[in-house]
Amino acid sequence: MLLKPLVCKVSLLIVLLFFILGSLPASSLAYMQVPLDEEEIDTNIEESIEITSPTGKRDEINFNIFEDIARARAMLEKASCGFTVVHKKSVKKIKVGKKGKKTRYKTVVTYEKPELGQFTILLAVENVPTREIKIVRVHPRLGARSESTVIEPGKANGVNTKFTIVSQEHHVVLALKRPVRSSGGFKEVIYTPYSEGIDIPAVRKAGLDYLRNVIGEAKEDLLRRRVYPRSCNSFIDNDISVVLAIIEHVDPGKFLSGKYPP
Repeated sequence: MLLKPLVCKVSLLIVLLFFILGSLPASSLAYMQVPLDEEEIDTNIEESIEITSPTGKRDEINFNIFEDIARARAMLEKASCGFTVVHKKSVKKIKVGKKGKKTRYKTVVTYEKPELGQFTILLAVENVPTREIKIVRVHPRLGARSESTVIEPGKANGVNTKFTIVSQEHHVVLALKRPVRSSGGFKEVIYTPYSEGIDIPAVRKAGLDYLRNVIGEAKEDLLRRRVYPRSCNSFIDNDISVVLAIIEHVDPGKFLSGKYPP
């Protein structure tokens, strides 16, 4: 219970292992902080997307990756995923009236929580050697195929839905755009997912600094409100909160296999 205020503030800020500084605007964070019901997990609609290369090899990024991420986000802002919302309804007849009298029935119509119908995910894919960025439209379950690009989704593992770039070497995904739940409906948001291609020291440092700042601000906010722990005299160290937040977003299977880059 003591960590709940901190966890709420950092929840889903690490869509990638060490989230990229500024990859999600503050207005978009609210759209990402929606707990999933068990029935929704199978749809892979609101889970993170991880992109891996077909060979596992990574290109050396010797330029400012954040400049290119900003360009990718600007391109995605001008594009639309396109999605439909399905409103399922159920019709039931219930008995009304008093006992001993003729039975009457009343029709009751109820609407279930809206769900996503048809939709696509937009990926901003960069050619690392040339720094050219293209927008690729991906089906969440079928991937994408064209003359120059083949992207295939992998099996869901409960943590990430993987999209593998099959036909294009030397490419990385800088950002994506997809619909997520928002205030009872859905809205398109842009963020940078974790991928091995951009898991580089500069990105790790920026994300780690961002996470430390958020946790520090959360603790300061609690102190200003005079909210203190009940079981001890002080809050746990900020570094412990950082580690807990990171562990929460680590793929256990991948971690145990040693596939995370050093």
